[in-house]
Amino acid sequence: MAKPTYVGSSSSFGYKKVVFLTTGSDLQLSANDSGCIFVIDADVADDGAVIYTLPKLADTDVGCTYKFVLDASPDNVIDIDRHADDADCIHGAIAHADTGTASADSDGTAQETVRFAAAAVKGDAFELTLLGNGTDKWWQLSGFAGDNDHIAVANS
Repeated sequence: MAKPTYVGSSSSFGYKKVVFLTTGSDLQLSANDSGCIFVIDADVADDGAVIYTLPKLADTDVGCTYKFVLDASPDNVIDIDRHADDADCIHGAIAHADTGTASADSDGTAQETVRFAAAAVKGDAFELTLLGNGTDKWWQLSGFAGDNDHIAVANS
């Protein structure tokens, strides 16, 4: 992966570090990335779909949080997936701009992926926070999209 550009102070919590993702390389997040706002340049998906992978639940402490924000509309989908060693573990919803109601949600069923669709626009965003206890951890999803087809949650 090409080195991202870091802006702001380095902190593990509080959204004090902004990371601009400007290449289409797939990315494995780590617990050390907690507290980052990942601003995703639309060009990352020029050559095809991109997958960013969350850290393994067993190796990550509760409270680990990431925020993902689009800088422009991508040409292809951009997925944020649970770790391959974990069962589906994403729960929550994305609010829709027109109504404020959920446009994408897990319906109480654990999901594998949060997806920025090619229709997504600048400013569409969501965050994932690791919750639970030592034996039952899961990612809580919350976010906001300009339209109901911009962000989806699904089992890929």
